Amino acid sequence: HTDISFTVPHAELELSMGVVGPLAAELGATAVSLVIPLVRLSWFFGLSAPATPLQVVPLKMFTFRGSASYSAAGQWLPWLGAAYLVVSVVILAQRVAGIARIRASIRRGVVERHGGYRVVMTEVDAGPFSFFRYVFWGSGPRPEDPAGAAMLRHEIVHAAQGHSVDKLFLELAISVAWVNPFFYLIRKELHLVHEFLADERAGGGDAPEYARLLV
Repeated sequence: HTDISFTVPHAELELSMGVVGPLAAELGATAVSLVIPLVRLSWFFGLSAPATPLQVVPLKMFTFRGSASYSAAGQWLPWLGAAYLVVSVVILAQRVAGIARIRASIRRGVVERHGGYRVVMTEVDAGPFSFFRYVFWGSGPRPEDPAGAAMLRHEIVHAAQGHSVDKLFLELAISVAWVNPFFYLIRKELHLVHEFLADERAGGGDAPEYARLLV
């Protein structure tokens, strides 16, 4: 049993207004990118089907010199769609497997309650990280040490501000639209914003001392 004592007042965990804008913009851009392809112009302009059916005029199939016809190219579309779906399923399966490993760490580790959060002591050779209301602690400084306490406050801020929700939402978006390179840039920027928020609150206004503890 490890005695861990720390205080993280909820009043101090409010988001900095200087960071709320970029954070909301990144998540909003992700959501809009997923919704726009589903929007129909008829919803906004009142477009409807013509009263009389359109006459279908058969056209001859054009071919390029020495190349296959468009019909031959169209035969690949179902295969491309299937390949796209397979990649999406693989990415989503990797995320689900990661969550399953986290749940297994909770079952194997020693869980201690501290307010609304749970600290999971594990034997994994990795730095601390958080997942929703859980903070996972592996090798490195002990939580009761000054450096460990600073790291623990950092992870508690991640948990208190719901950064796991942001990450899961973006990972779900990437699994659906994995060909969009901007989502990967947004994921990188989102990580930086999360770290800035956690460092700002965990430092308690004394940035030099906080940085010294983490070195």
